[in-house]
Amino acid sequence: GRFYWTFPDQIWAIGDIGTPRVSSSNNIAANTQTATATFYLPSSYTANQHTIYYAGSNATAYNRVIIQKEQTQASPNTATHFGESGDCGTATATKQSNGEYEFVLTHKASYLCFWPRTSNTTLQNARLMKIEVIADGAIAGMYELSATGLSNAPVQSASSVITLNTGGTTGFALTNTIPDATTNAAFMVIAPGTHTLSINYWIKLQDGREGTVVQALDTKAFAANTLYDINCDLTIPN
Repeated sequence: GRFYWTFPDQIWAIGDIGTPRVSSSNNIAANTQTATATFYLPSSYTANQHTIYYAGSNATAYNRVIIQKEQTQASPNTATHFGESGDCGTATATKQSNGEYEFVLTHKASYLCFWPRTSNTTLQNARLMKIEVIADGAIAGMYELSATGLSNAPVQSASSVITLNTGGTTGFALTNTIPDATTNAAFMVIAPGTHTLSINYWIKLQDGREGTVVQALDTKAFAANTLYDINCDLTIPN
């Protein structure tokens, strides 16, 4: 996975006066994505290094991150919704000879990439409407963000269920018998940790009938700054 800055991303830093300040502007154009960006922050920064916080595109505090229990991906194979869904990170910004600071962000959430397909003739040409992930503990809510990462548990609004809505009212196509990113690859932000996940794929057939296909995963450690592939051949026994 490759991460990009997108509008309206912003960063926070604690300057010489000891008060966290959010960036006042940046050079990220609307409806674009860029691997590098320039941020402008108020206050004074003179130390050789300062800690940078990215708490999501809609953050209101540098140390609070909300991993949303309802996430929405408008089109296949894109993660532009990450910034509003719970993506976050920190970095150490180092002063350069020209007085500016440079940093490389380390992401602190964990990420799932779903690769649904079907070899079942009944489900082919159906639509994937949403993906619901159910865990044995909290995977969403408001977390505290520090230089070392997210808190082990939410400090508010804990949820063990995350729903990823795919493609609005039409869903994603389910026409592929092998993994195909451009057809229906879907991405979700979750909290890091050791989780046992059960996944409900909500399917809508051409005749309007709806139902779920369930996938159970073994207990697994989901690390921060890591993208995990979830493969599933969606089928029904009868």
